Amino acid sequence: MATNSDSEDQGDVLKLNNADKHPTSPQSNNGYIEILVDDLRQMGHTINSDPNDVWETLNKVCHKCFGSGERMKGSTKQEDLLWAKKTLPSYAIWDKFSQHYPLIRVWINKVNAALKKREKESKNLSNSKFN
Repeated sequence: MATNSDSEDQGDVLKLNNADKHPTSPQSNNGYIEILVDDLRQMGHTINSDPNDVWETLNKVCHKCFGSGERMKGSTKQEDLLWAKKTLPSYAIWDKFSQHYPLIRVWINKVNAALKKREKESKNLSNSKFN
């Protein structure tokens, strides 16, 4: 995980677009940077990696976790959804990754829809226990 000093140093290299106004997760720039740098490291990349290589790896991870097509695969783990909810917004505002923004938005929308569906199903299950 990046330390605060690491994050500050990388702030010069890692430029984030509108991080303070990003609608999916209210975090500071340092929060986004730490999340992004940590995720890149876990995938075997750095902030200096080719964005196309990063996208290829990230997209493979998303396909593995969530499946392909319109709907999430049935075996999607809650922890994977929470990882995506926390992590994907950092990619969505990384200026070096701008050519992939529309594709990141697709994954963010799929994850948000799956989380809402699970929340609704959980509420329905809780309500049915009392009836």
